[in-house]
Amino acid sequence: MEDSIADLGGLLDALDITVPVHLIGNSYGGTIALDFAWSTRIGWQYRVDRGALNVEGWAEQIAAERERVALVVAEMGEENLQAWIRRSAARWCA
Repeated sequence: MEDSIADLGGLLDALDITVPVHLIGNSYGGTIALDFAWSTRIGWQYRVDRGALNVEGWAEQIAAERERVALVVAEMGEENLQAWIRRSAARWCA
């Protein structure tokens, strides 16, 4: 998640977007948008103009899912995870 949030910030930097943006995301993208907005809301880093979130229990659901994914990744091990990513990317990008 931290890498995805950093990637989003890097993309905005690379595109030279210096004004606050509107972010829309769904599923994992929604989690990235929310975490990015939360992590950049202080001081000069305020990069997200507005957003709306009003789904009861959503934050708890996402936190539980992130923990579940972290456990699965830990069980897979780094080498197996990288192999899975390569196989998946080859399938998705074919």
